[in-house]
Amino acid sequence: MSNNGNQSQPQIGQMQSAQRKYPPLKFDEVPILPLEQIRPRLNQLVHSLRKMEDLLRARQPLPNWIRLQNQFNVILSQLNSFSRALDANKMALSSSDSFPNYEFDTTQHEGLLTTLLRKKHLPEVDEWISSVDSVSADAVSKDEDMAKECTRIAEELLQKYVFGGYITKEEGEHGLTMKDVFGYEAEPSINDSIGQSDKLTQQTEDDIYRFIYQGLDSKVSF
Repeated sequence: MSNNGNQSQPQIGQMQSAQRKYPPLKFDEVPILPLEQIRPRLNQLVHSLRKMEDLLRARQPLPNWIRLQNQFNVILSQLNSFSRALDANKMALSSSDSFPNYEFDTTQHEGLLTTLLRKKHLPEVDEWISSVDSVSADAVSKDEDMAKECTRIAEELLQKYVFGGYITKEEGEHGLTMKDVFGYEAEPSINDSIGQSDKLTQQTEDDIYRFIYQGLDSKVSF
């Protein structure tokens, strides 16, 4: 008995050392429920896409556009929900490894297991990614062209108008002043503005439109 006890002591020590070196896995921080919800959402999205495909292929003439629009809205809603679920769990998904449990028959479903665990994209997936990249590049290029055009127009307007005043640059170059527009040149105070009310009421309709369009100058208070 003593020999067996002596032999078991090293084994127990090795087991304890292994447990300290390789602690048990903790799944408390793994978002199991949100990750499990991704699968049914993906199935719903695939089902809706197939339904849309059937609507477009099986009917001649095409079905009512309202029905197509409703189905398209359903697809957008499901795609948005699926994308949000992926984005909310991107850290867990990017750092997790999938493996079959003991209930999975690896012999019978070897092909399925190989497909699920492969890291290389399928050829059609590579084509989708390439097509999206090309479309995105065109969209980005168009946005850049639009931004350049808007910048050019803004620079032309800055050279043409005096922003922050009541008169345009062209009017200022022709000698038009604040007195010509509102009847005074000085910066009135609040008390003075009360006395100017009669003068303001005598302004023409064009002056009022100019004031509404060009705004209140920061140096003048009413």
